[in-house]
Amino acid sequence: MTANESDFIKFMTLATLEAPVYPNDYVKPLNQIENLGVALSPLPYKKYRYNVNSHKNGSSSDSISNDGSETVELTLKNIRPPKFNMDVSFSVNDTIHQVKQYLVTNVESIMDTTQLKILLKGKVLHDNFLLGDLKENKATLTIMVSNKVVNKNNKVEEKSDTIEEKTLKNSNNDNTVDTLKSTPPTSIDSDTSVNVELPWNKIEQVLKDNYTGSAAAVYLARLKKGWDMAK
Repeated sequence: MTANESDFIKFMTLATLEAPVYPNDYVKPLNQIENLGVALSPLPYKKYRYNVNSHKNGSSSDSISNDGSETVELTLKNIRPPKFNMDVSFSVNDTIHQVKQYLVTNVESIMDTTQLKILLKGKVLHDNFLLGDLKENKATLTIMVSNKVVNKNNKVEEKSDTIEEKTLKNSNNDNTVDTLKSTPPTSIDSDTSVNVELPWNKIEQVLKDNYTGSAAAVYLARLKKGWDMAK
């Protein structure tokens, strides 16, 4: 028996000699507590500066800081139609969703924020991403615009055509109908047939070379019958 085991046995023996002084639900009164134990260092936290004007009336135009607070200069560009390249100043407390709202307001061909994806160096930034987390005073964001809009029921809808596009489609359809009407239908002579004579003598000779007895004659009769039905 080791020393640790013997010490444990002595401890258990002494612990069972007398009943516990305090019950299991004992709570020491607060006025008898002299210290609170070891003091822990405060947890690290990130300073957040709230800009009241950035969320006023939920307008994206109000998110642009004009009160001298800390701002981020963003270059918003799209290399595909609709092409645009604009420099806009936003507050560090604004989010990517507010940037999307700004684009919906200022780019005519963008109808809803669900059409937009904003990327930074190939990484998609989500709507709740704070611009202050960019850690830069200037940044270039790539905008991707989709023709599909997600409605409130999470159903994907194609973007509706403009009046000019509808007019162009209707004119193209009318021209197609006029072309079909002016083109006379081509007639096909159903009585025209091509008569092809098969070399039955050679076929019969091949069958006789490969089959014995009356089998060659039976196979030849079947071939002729099938050929006549196919005419």
